[in-house]
Amino acid sequence: MTPLNGEHKRLNAKMTDFHGWEMPLQYTSIIEEHMAVRTHAGIFDVSHMGDIVVEGSDALRFMDYILPTKVSSMKDGEAAYSAFLSERGTMIDDTIVYRMNEEKVFFVPNAATTEKIRNHLTQTSYKFNVNIYNFSENVFCIALQGPESEHVLKEISLPPK
Repeated sequence: MTPLNGEHKRLNAKMTDFHGWEMPLQYTSIIEEHMAVRTHAGIFDVSHMGDIVVEGSDALRFMDYILPTKVSSMKDGEAAYSAFLSERGTMIDDTIVYRMNEEKVFFVPNAATTEKIRNHLTQTSYKFNVNIYNFSENVFCIALQGPESEHVLKEISLPPK
């Protein structure tokens, strides 16, 4: 269950199991909510997604080895859509990978495959000077989508100190 679980229930969300996570499926109707996001903005609890960091002097070299995306060519702070592939080249899962700096890469696997991805990385990393950390249980995240997202963020942002 995500940290927002109680709030979802208080707002009468229809809840469902999603790979062991009790998640809101909808609040009103799927069509109404879909149209609100397509025309305005909507917020989503994505706390169930994985949060994994690869850190160490070989972090970029390891990620270039494990992903089809050349993470070493990305700029610090840049993100890219990518995929985890098996040794046979078949897809294990898609991901978003963020290059934090030369020694730290963060990525977001799907909830259903987070542990599988962590195991895959651990089994494959023995040739590299890296540490792999799974922060999934310690992070919660909300996502804002829709054409009015930037306006919404400006409205709720705190003024700079």
